[in-house]
Amino acid sequence: MEAFEEIIGYEDIKHELRRIADALNRSEAYRTLGAKAPSGLLLHGSPGVGKTLMANCLIKASGRKAFVCRKTKPSEEFIGAIKETFDAAMENAPSIVYLDDMDKFANDDERHRNSEEFVTVQSCIDELRGKEVFVLATANETHCLPSSLTRAGRFDRVIDVSAPEGEDAEAIVEHYLRRKQMAGQLDCKVIAQLLCGGSCATLETVINEAAVIAAWQRAGGITMNHIIEACLVTVHHVQPKCEDDLEIDLTCANKNSLITWHEAGHIALSEAVLPGSVQFASSRRRSKRSAGFVQGSLSAEQDKVKRQEMDVVVSLAGKAATEMRFGVAGDGAREDLNAAYRTVRDLFENGYYGGFSFCNPLYYSASEARQQAIEAATDSKLYEFERIAQTCLQRNRGFLEAVADELANRDVLLAADIERIKVAHPVVPLVL
Repeated sequence: MEAFEEIIGYEDIKHELRRIADALNRSEAYRTLGAKAPSGLLLHGSPGVGKTLMANCLIKASGRKAFVCRKTKPSEEFIGAIKETFDAAMENAPSIVYLDDMDKFANDDERHRNSEEFVTVQSCIDELRGKEVFVLATANETHCLPSSLTRAGRFDRVIDVSAPEGEDAEAIVEHYLRRKQMAGQLDCKVIAQLLCGGSCATLETVINEAAVIAAWQRAGGITMNHIIEACLVTVHHVQPKCEDDLEIDLTCANKNSLITWHEAGHIALSEAVLPGSVQFASSRRRSKRSAGFVQGSLSAEQDKVKRQEMDVVVSLAGKAATEMRFGVAGDGAREDLNAAYRTVRDLFENGYYGGFSFCNPLYYSASEARQQAIEAATDSKLYEFERIAQTCLQRNRGFLEAVADELANRDVLLAADIERIKVAHPVVPLVL
């Protein structure tokens, strides 16, 4: 099996890795054409997206011996370890220096770009010129790395490895499910939607947790309910069901009914702003202080301001829904209001609303009068967005109530459930 077949999905990245491996394997053929192999590759992205696997596959495909350097010693000893790694690679050329989690090499402060560790790496790379030593590095965050280190000539290739999406996520889910005992066929696309935005490690963990839950229940195989429960526990950190969660009376303003209406409000507004945007929702409490959740995504095609306005209206929908039904804001309103306030205030301070009148220049403290003006304008804009949310929910009262009823009965809704409800209760769209 080809080394890169271990990587599921990520075809664009695998294509680039194959090109690099070919240049490392056939360096003489490249030199015949006046070309030289890339000097280095930096793979960066969130933890758990597969950077280490990609790096190891490249090492395997190159056929070269790799000399690994990772932060395992105090700074004063680690600098010597860096030099020793590069020296060993030069003595055994052609070879690879693998700098694992390079952004962790220096951690004396948040922005340690001129730390001795990075200066040492940079000088060691410069000493490799003319030698057949390839530098391979991984990093979770690149903002703390000096641009002089990551520039072309030191790292000729910089690849952003993001969380799997679409067909990539489906392929990874299918890969991990093959190793498990399933009770019937499971829809990989639905599971990928549930885990939208999750890393490869998250996908693997959720599927394994589903198997653990199935084994605990003495089930014959994994079902979709096991996947949903694993997603709730692992990704959203919800609490297990208790007796208080079994029956929800939506006719009175108790703890559970307020949560249910709050989440139903978010769902209704999200679907009015962008149909099909909600993939997963639950009214089950995540902690004593935290209510349920709605997982979805608004359109990335909208311009920045329009997308942020959508976010604000959706944030205010939970409060609007509980006030419409019970006359009180309910659990979760404070967190939503804080998020909405910060978004609107940023729009004023960055000049998107009100132009220069409210714009707060960088590195300068706004005057007291300007601060008061920004606060007043932000409050006014929030009231405007709240009225929009209230009007939209009133127009979609039937859909809102149907969603609340289903959440009260089941405490979990998937995209297919929401689409089914919309057939009986069509949603009146909201255009901002």
